[in-house]
Amino acid sequence: MTTPRIFRAKFSASIKLLAEEFKHIHTVLRKKSGCTIEVVFEEERALYNSELNTDLRLLENLNLQKKEEISSFECSLAVPLLKASGVEEVIDAATQLGIEQIHIFQAEHSVAKFGDKQAARLKRYQACTEAAAAQSKRLSVPKILIFKNLQSLIDNNKNSEIICCVIEEREEINQKVKKTVNKNYLIITGPEGDFSGSELALLKEKQSIFVSLGKNILRANLAPIVAFVQLKVLWEE
Repeated sequence: MTTPRIFRAKFSASIKLLAEEFKHIHTVLRKKSGCTIEVVFEEERALYNSELNTDLRLLENLNLQKKEEISSFECSLAVPLLKASGVEEVIDAATQLGIEQIHIFQAEHSVAKFGDKQAARLKRYQACTEAAAAQSKRLSVPKILIFKNLQSLIDNNKNSEIICCVIEEREEINQKVKKTVNKNYLIITGPEGDFSGSELALLKEKQSIFVSLGKNILRANLAPIVAFVQLKVLWEE
């Protein structure tokens, strides 16, 4: 049976479990005092084993298991708000593949709208990243950021090289993107209705690199994953 894993930002010798964490570990998984729980401290990219104390809802006696070096490959994924569970599907797959940041933005042609549900969506997205990170045995959880439109997204990533995936382009990532050390990449894909004319103009103004993802037209929830994998493969060659 898989050992339960929780995440914390900074190291602490004693971990107080949140109510939902304790309920899942003790009630759902039926773990008892003395059983092993894994704790990931994200700042130091370190994995510890600990012992569960059900009486105090604490994790005690932490023992370092391994540490992970931070990769020189820096890439963020910018995904438009998608209908149904599209965003969650992207988050789940991208987290398992090792993405560090995921930006969600309201595109002009997005079918779904944030409205007054932005906080609820963010909470759901964050829960999705933690579940996927735990399942894939990662030692970090991707950061989720939400932007009201493409302009605010780009303004927040002024030092990133933007890679934009568009249907009209013919050349692929490995033909147009050069592997550069200490370069921050930002992959942006469009919504179900594609980018608007004004959004494409903005991306061109910011000197984005326009690329194709192949001869087939991909669904909006698959395109970001394919783009990230292609760039990651290019970097690792």
